[in-house]
Amino acid sequence: MKERDNNLDALRVLANVLVIILHVSATYVTLNIDLINSNFVFANLIDSYTRISVPLFVMISGYLTLSQPHNREFKRFYKKSSRTILIPTLIWSFLYVVLAYVIVRYKALSDPFISIDDYIQIILNWLLGKPYTHLWYMYMMIGMFAFTPVLFRIKEKLNEKQFQVLGFMMLGLGMIMSVLFNVLWCFLFIEYLGYFILGYCFKKTYASDQKNQWVVLFITLISGFLVFILTDLNVREALFTNKLYFYGNLSPFVILGSLSTFILFIKLKKIKFDFTFLAAHSSTIYFVHAGIFTVVTFLKDYILKIDFSPIWYIPLVSIFVYFSSLVFSILLSNLSKKIRKKS
Repeated sequence: MKERDNNLDALRVLANVLVIILHVSATYVTLNIDLINSNFVFANLIDSYTRISVPLFVMISGYLTLSQPHNREFKRFYKKSSRTILIPTLIWSFLYVVLAYVIVRYKALSDPFISIDDYIQIILNWLLGKPYTHLWYMYMMIGMFAFTPVLFRIKEKLNEKQFQVLGFMMLGLGMIMSVLFNVLWCFLFIEYLGYFILGYCFKKTYASDQKNQWVVLFITLISGFLVFILTDLNVREALFTNKLYFYGNLSPFVILGSLSTFILFIKLKKIKFDFTFLAAHSSTIYFVHAGIFTVVTFLKDYILKIDFSPIWYIPLVSIFVYFSSLVFSILLSNLSKKIRKKS
């Protein structure tokens, strides 16, 4: 078995944390986007630095997948992927569809405008590959993994430099597609193919190069700041129809921040703290965190009915959601081990 890369495990954990903070802070951004008050400014600052989370997940998957030669075999790879990606995604999709139904049913008790269309929309969202806020990523990765054995054969026909150029070309194509098209989930992976390829290429290119770490860190920090400034300007001045364009996974400075963060963790000396345990639970944490956050939001909005300051709400709730998700993942893992032993 290939030895785990602790720096990549640390990066995976970071991406996990960032995606949770993203979802918590995004609520304040959307609620205050027409007010442009201090809550919006603070939430926008936090949110701007979290937008690299999904691209980081894709790049990590790209390296781990494309660096294993046996993944070029269709049957073997599809069998493994169906067990690790497809089946869990379908199970969690069903659970989140049930959750979405329960939420609509509750709203229907006090909202006369809830109609049959709202229930139909739940199923339609599933068919469109986005049964819940975060699960679009899993459906995109199903498409990515379906294409992986083909991508292996393309990689074998190119040298490393050519394959990296292909990665940048696909990233450029992804930028264009994300603006011009709204593609079906089964083709959405094309937009993220550049990240997937560059994750593999960058790991091979920068693994032995520990120079210019501070330069890369500066690029990472300034990229997030530019997302913050440009989003604030876009919201105030309506530069683009999409007020949150610069949040996009394929917007210019999110791309720059994602690539530089990935390179930074590759360049770092081996991180001493062992992130293996936390990284091993990252998939389940990703699946479950949205459900836990939904419960927290429901309690805040419908039970307590209190508006909290984002200055303390965002960090505290993010911490709570992460560790609650981790505990859930540990319990689920232990339960599945016991079931396997009995069977």
